[in-house]
Amino acid sequence: MASDIEDLVRAYFRYLDARAEQDFWAWEKVDALCDSLGSGMEVTLKPIQAAPDKRTRDCAAAHALEDLVYRHGSRAVDEIGRLAAKSLALRLVPPVINVDDDSEARSGWARLLRQYHEDAKL
Repeated sequence: MASDIEDLVRAYFRYLDARAEQDFWAWEKVDALCDSLGSGMEVTLKPIQAAPDKRTRDCAAAHALEDLVYRHGSRAVDEIGRLAAKSLALRLVPPVINVDDDSEARSGWARLLRQYHEDAKL
C-alpha cells in the first residue's frame, strides 16, 4: 500500500503542478478518499509533508484539507489540530484554507489559526 500512496502522491503533485489530464485521476482519488475522515487525513498529510515547495503544499492543502473540513466539520478540525502538533508542514497551511463564516467548524478553525499564527509566518 505504501507504494500505492507514493504513486498517488507523485501523480497528485504532477496534476497540481501542470494540470496534466493524464494525472487528473490522482486529484479524483484524493477527493474520493476525503469522504472518509481517516483515509482523507492519511492521503492529505502525505502530500503536505512531502511537497517540494510552498505553492504545491498550499495547493494540496487548499484542495484536500478544505474538503475534509467541509465534509467532516469540527471532527476534521480537531484531527487537523492533533496532527499539526507533530507536523510543521501541517501547521503552515491553515491560512490557505477557507472555512465559511457560517460553518459549524469556523470557531475551531479560528482557534487553529491563532494557535499556529507564528508558524504560518515562516
